[in-house]
Amino acid sequence: MSNHLKGILMVLSSTAMWGLVGILVQYLISSEYFTPEWLLTYSPCLNAGDSWIQTILAY
Repeated sequence: MSNHLKGILMVLSSTAMWGLVGILVQYLISSEYFTPEWLLTYSPCLNAGDSWIQTILAY
């Protein structure tokens, strides 16, 4: 796979994840079970999924 194609796939996957996370956060904050403080506390755990996708695309 060429570097150009890898770059395009990384950009497309990151923008899709960014959009989905925005929708997810809006839903979680609007529910009565999650607060913004909780989301900020556990956000490093939620970001772990992004790193494995970038690792896969790097090869």
